[in-house]
Amino acid sequence: MPTNTTDIQETERETSRAWERALLAAVAEIRFGSVEVVVHDGRIVQIEKREKLRMPDPRRPGHRRPEDTPPGRVDRKAGGTALTSDEECDP
Repeated sequence: MPTNTTDIQETERETSRAWERALLAAVAEIRFGSVEVVVHDGRIVQIEKREKLRMPDPRRPGHRRPEDTPPGRVDRKAGGTALTSDEECDP
């Protein structure tokens, strides 16, 4: 148990670093989803992680999951509709 101001400050820094590591790990572990930090009285008390699993839609032939699309390739319009061969996607 910390007994003086220096010990308390060092304990708080260690706790802060532990929360930083936990937050970075939560972000690194998910591909799609969100990470929420819960704060009470100015201190982090909880980190919540929600992960989304994206499945192909069998009712939409040609539907691709984002991980199936090569980096830098845009083959969908806003709203997810497929581009035709003569259309270009607006940035």
